[in-house]
Amino acid sequence: MRLIRVLSLAGLSAATAAGLLVPSAPATAATAPAHRPVPVAGIHGIDVPRVRIATPREGVAPQVTAPSSAYRFLIPGNPPGRWNPCARLTYKVNLNGMPSAELTRVKAAAAVIASALGGARIEYAGTTTTIPQRTDDVGSSRASVVLAFATPGTGKGKSRMLPGGSTAGMGGFALQSVPDNYRILRGYAGAAVFDKNHVVKMTAAKRSSLYLHELGHVFGLDHVNYKGSVMYPVILGVTRLSPGDRTGFQKLGRTAGCLNDASPVTPVPALSGTTFKVSWPAASATSGRPTYRTTLSLPDGSSLNLGPTTATSVSVSLSRLLSEAREVDPATPVKVTVQVTTTNPISTKAGPRVSFTLPKAVEASAASAGFDFATGSLVMTPPRWTLSGVRLPVEWSISGSVKCTRPDGAWTSWSGHLGWVWSDEPNTTYTLPTDCISVDLAADMKVETAASRTPVSHLTQTFDRPDTTG
Repeated sequence: MRLIRVLSLAGLSAATAAGLLVPSAPATAATAPAHRPVPVAGIHGIDVPRVRIATPREGVAPQVTAPSSAYRFLIPGNPPGRWNPCARLTYKVNLNGMPSAELTRVKAAAAVIASALGGARIEYAGTTTTIPQRTDDVGSSRASVVLAFATPGTGKGKSRMLPGGSTAGMGGFALQSVPDNYRILRGYAGAAVFDKNHVVKMTAAKRSSLYLHELGHVFGLDHVNYKGSVMYPVILGVTRLSPGDRTGFQKLGRTAGCLNDASPVTPVPALSGTTFKVSWPAASATSGRPTYRTTLSLPDGSSLNLGPTTATSVSVSLSRLLSEAREVDPATPVKVTVQVTTTNPISTKAGPRVSFTLPKAVEASAASAGFDFATGSLVMTPPRWTLSGVRLPVEWSISGSVKCTRPDGAWTSWSGHLGWVWSDEPNTTYTLPTDCISVDLAADMKVETAASRTPVSHLTQTFDRPDTTG
């Protein structure tokens, strides 16, 4: 899993961070620096845009003509980096001595953002003593996001996220790629810090605007050049989201789709006649329609893969399943291990393995042998075992002795290995001279598996040429 961490704020390149500036003197507004990813040793950082707080009489950037298009993403791309809008996201607040009225304003701002994201579950989880030092620093809070009031610097009650001077707040989030798709970046931690020295001098409207602005950064929006937006780089006390703000949040929220990992499913195997079927409940993941792949594993290490499919069941003939086996012992019931792997556009998850034991095989026909005196062909057929009427793919080894007696009374015998019967063959042939008048066979047939428990089949038989009998 590729991790997108944050860089040091000392280099003004904290990943997905943005700030608010308070000018020391009235000046014309400047637009935010361009948002450019800066890869450093595998770490993605971006230039820190800064926002100035200004009074209405200060100069502002020109108003755009299409406010509904006035939005930018903090992590642009296709798709942009964003949180999973379908997951439960929690935030905690460190008031750090500020009055409880600020908590009320922060909670109100979070509710506005949650609504704009399509009803995302952004839930207040209480207070914390954590003061973030980076945009991925949630400390021991166990929250998705930490919002804190602090002063610049290091030490108690301070944050290195605040560079000092005219900066009134910093906010952003950290991302990581999803497990199986590095193109998709998903937020995993976020933080915003508000400079107490500036907050106490602001009007109530500007405080609310500040909280909306920084939470906008925390949840994926960057600065825009439209003065009616809460993401405008000059705080004018805007406390309502503009059409562009709402459009941007919609593209980051539930309407853009969930970023849920695929969910594992538990298979339910069953045998019906000569058909082996596996079914499972539909995956709960909602990030696109999932597909499923089923693996059927046999004790000898062989396996059969079925799928992918969007259905919630697959079927395979018992003969095809057994044909994948390399070593089958008729005396041992065959155990099939089933696993279903779920894949959606976000990730792949393998479900639990479930075992299913097939019915015990039965001996459908005994071992037999025959001899053709015209061709000298000794044909040896091993027992036939079936499972639910399907022939088992069993490999047999035959050893023993064969004696050929000729018309003059002389005889020749052969002993040792007499042949194999492979799983896809019905029998094997051992060739003898054509002048035999009788053939004596004493052979043993056994299953060619290391742990076979099948009893050895014995063949003891004499074949006499028909025209030599009285």
